[in-house]
Amino acid sequence: MLKNLIIFVLKNFYIFLSILSLENNLHGQGVLDLRGQNAFQTVDLQTQWQFYYGAFLTAGEMQVLTGKVYFDMPSTWAGNNWEGEVMPGYGHATYYLRVQLDPAMSELAMKVPPMGTASRLIVNGEFIGEVGTVGDSEQNSIPKYRDVIYHLPHHEGTIDIVFHISNFHYRRGGLWQIPVLGTVEAIYKDKTAKYQLEFIVFGTILFMGLYHLGLYLYQFRSPLIVTFGLICFIMALRAASVGQYVLTDIFPNIPWGLLVKIEFISYFMVVALMAIFIRELFKDHLPMIATWIIAGTFIGASLFTIVVPIWISSHLIPFIQWATILSAVYIFYVLFKAALEKNREAVIFMVGIFILTTTLINDMLFYNNLITTGSYFAIGLGLYFFTHAMILARRFSYAFLEVKRLSHELQDSNITLEKKVYERTRQVETQNEELRLKNEQLQKLDQEKDALISVIAHDLKAPFNRAKSLLALIKASGPLTKDQENITSMIHQSTDQGHELISDLLLLYGEKQVTHKKKKIDLEQLVAETGKVYKELAIQKEITLHLQTPGAPVELTTDPHLLSRALDNLLTNAIKFTEHHKNIYLALTCDSRYVSIAVIDEGPGIPMEEHGLLFKKFQKLTPKPTDGESSTGLGLSIVKQLIEELSGSVEVESELGKGSTFTLKLPKDC
Repeated sequence: MLKNLIIFVLKNFYIFLSILSLENNLHGQGVLDLRGQNAFQTVDLQTQWQFYYGAFLTAGEMQVLTGKVYFDMPSTWAGNNWEGEVMPGYGHATYYLRVQLDPAMSELAMKVPPMGTASRLIVNGEFIGEVGTVGDSEQNSIPKYRDVIYHLPHHEGTIDIVFHISNFHYRRGGLWQIPVLGTVEAIYKDKTAKYQLEFIVFGTILFMGLYHLGLYLYQFRSPLIVTFGLICFIMALRAASVGQYVLTDIFPNIPWGLLVKIEFISYFMVVALMAIFIRELFKDHLPMIATWIIAGTFIGASLFTIVVPIWISSHLIPFIQWATILSAVYIFYVLFKAALEKNREAVIFMVGIFILTTTLINDMLFYNNLITTGSYFAIGLGLYFFTHAMILARRFSYAFLEVKRLSHELQDSNITLEKKVYERTRQVETQNEELRLKNEQLQKLDQEKDALISVIAHDLKAPFNRAKSLLALIKASGPLTKDQENITSMIHQSTDQGHELISDLLLLYGEKQVTHKKKKIDLEQLVAETGKVYKELAIQKEITLHLQTPGAPVELTTDPHLLSRALDNLLTNAIKFTEHHKNIYLALTCDSRYVSIAVIDEGPGIPMEEHGLLFKKFQKLTPKPTDGESSTGLGLSIVKQLIEELSGSVEVESELGKGSTFTLKLPKDC
């Protein structure tokens, strides 16, 4: 079915071109006889015109010439013989045609398309109009393109038409296109129809460009979309700069050089972008190297056109036209191979390429004055872009169908997920409620535990106090033997340790608020006395305790008992965890805001990952006492609580194998 459709389109397209190329053969040498053709509306002045090169002559001067020369119009004088020499593309000349018609044919007009490259119209010896400035040299000639309509003066059955043409800015000059003679109404109707067609093509392509660039900016980030949008923009610009020259109606004063550069560059860039676009569509069939050769050739031609004058760049056109045909043939071959692999998009694209190439070849032959069919590139371009739109629409439809399918799947997944979330939420709420109840039970048990420990500690204090009293009575009863003194000393030491442990437990669990007995003390003296006591204990383990103080009084308002207990715990730990023959430092320093007491040991250090456990209750870390001393794991937690009661803080710096530094920081008196 698709094959039959393609054959039908191509057959009717050729029939259409054939109908449009029908000619009027009512002509002779320098004379066009329209007498008896009263019903005609418009007629192309496509016949043999009398020609004279190198001078601007009147109709009378052209009539009396001997050895008259006639050229078939439309044509260019470039390459033709004149007085034994080949004429260049540059120069100036006169074209003359006599039209004979019935005197009743009044209110006539002539549609004059752009000539190469400036033109002046004289009818029956009367100046009618001029496009550009006609001159006999480059200095006094100004080129211009514009499609104009002139109203012709009254006639008596004969119209002598004279065109003065000059060209010094393009590669070839002459009566390029066919003037059209007809009634005023018919001429304007014909121009309006063609103008509307080209404006529709221009507007449609421009709208397509805006639409696809909008898609790219807001939704589809695809090279295909942006490339097609740029092609549409540039083709809209080209459609407005050729044919009826819509651009000159929008911008009447646009320079001729700029108009021609737009015409050339838009043509070159469209071919380059089309190659890139086709590559994006058929990546598996069109090689990258071929794409860049085609695109590079036409982009290079665009850059060349930008930097050189028109009379140079215009010589590039024949080569670029052949490059276009060769590129189209190659791409057609690539698409044909893709079509053999049952690629439907390649078949659609082949139809578009074939129509565009056919109209392009037609226009090349027409503008080179080899055929007289007319310019149909706009029609071919419209059909070509229609095939583009079909392919993109096809891809979009597949994309939308896929999105729709995925959307349904996502919707189903969301429904399933919502059910799972609801069920999981119910489970989590149930678990949270269970955790809340268990947490309340744990809090209650913790409170009961704290109360129990407090009661036990209070009850244990009394036996220890009685034991200490009994030891005092034993010592007061009389002299003791050496063994008895050792035993009583050991009992007294154990009693003191038990009493201190009970006091610590009461501090942590029983006494929620510690009673402060703050007073102003000499902190240097307190540290020195404490260091003296612990020097003796350190000597027993062959450890040297170094005392570092400012050597002057350091006054501070604090509770000396609580501070001493904190220092006792730190120094006890330092001695307990330091090997024999090592050092411990007790240092007192002060700055503008704080007084600091640091206990520095050369023990095993504390691993970094255990720093967070240091000040928690009953925590036993990796380092062990060096002489098997006992450890409750309460010391540092007590130090932290005591110092915080004194509005201070405790800091630690320790690294495994490098010892530890514990610093008590207390705010100075204001």
